[in-house]
Amino acid sequence: MMQVGALVRLSLVSALVLGACGAPPDAGSEGEDLELGSAQRELAVPVPTAAWFGVHDPYLNKSDAYASDDMVGADQINLRNLAVSTLDGDWPMWAMGPENDRGRKIHITWMPKTASGTNTNTAIANGQYDGVLRAAATTVKGLGFPIIIRLGHEMNGRWFPWGHQPAEFIRMFRHVVTLFRNNGVTNADFEWCPSGGAHNQAKTTSDLDDMIQYYPGNSYVDWIGVDNYNRGAPSWQTLDQMIGKWYGWAKLRGKPLIIAETGSVEGGTATAKASWVRDALNRLKTQFTSPPIRGWIHQQYDDGTYDWRMNSSPAALDAYRAFVRDPFFQ
Repeated sequence: MMQVGALVRLSLVSALVLGACGAPPDAGSEGEDLELGSAQRELAVPVPTAAWFGVHDPYLNKSDAYASDDMVGADQINLRNLAVSTLDGDWPMWAMGPENDRGRKIHITWMPKTASGTNTNTAIANGQYDGVLRAAATTVKGLGFPIIIRLGHEMNGRWFPWGHQPAEFIRMFRHVVTLFRNNGVTNADFEWCPSGGAHNQAKTTSDLDDMIQYYPGNSYVDWIGVDNYNRGAPSWQTLDQMIGKWYGWAKLRGKPLIIAETGSVEGGTATAKASWVRDALNRLKTQFTSPPIRGWIHQQYDDGTYDWRMNSSPAALDAYRAFVRDPFFQ
């Protein structure tokens, strides 16, 4: 975190980039700017030399048989997303330790809301939940292993209580990170993760402008993530169409990059999804290379409308089995 009174350095390249895509409102309101490639703090979770393949399975619970492990091989999954669904919710200790013992990195989605769904951005930023945050910091500090915390994901959408409030989201994010650091938490990295798509959201600005106005600044962010899916409608989307704009901006921040939620529906043919999986792998290896994306978290879920599961069809499962065994992944 920058010290009070520190000079904000903005390179000529940064000025050109922000001039082209629009500087986010409030980006420098607390002495913090979008410094290109600003110094990276020592990460709790080191960047891997090859990418992690991870899974988020909403059905994962204390009696779960780890179906995803059985599908693609337990040794192929080296990142697990777990959720803390409210600000004061229980951290999934029952899963975090065992998953760490399996050699997997722990990726926590932490949702800054109350159990009733109330938005808490402003209250958190104003210190009203500091007791809750200190308790969470103590929990994380005592884990004995490092984690990545994805705080308030998809904040540029309207579907979560903390969403669509750029100035207050930035204040909230900075406050949480500062409190954790001030309480001696050195085993947690914080991830900033917007939605890469504009679904279910009325927009008056471009997707990219909409995303970056929520960026808390390089001093508060360790990893940069993105969520997006190929929903098949209104049009079939390749990985480039899903994350290309985000990647073009995020790669200049000097932070490790991760696709934190993704998947595809089945298309109009029996092999469309399988083809999408193979095409996505090819793009990861040939298009998104400088820097390379270091994590992919698959959403293993069928919500009745969208079936993202790896095993949504035999062809899709075969494609995912080849996907995770490619040398691109660890």
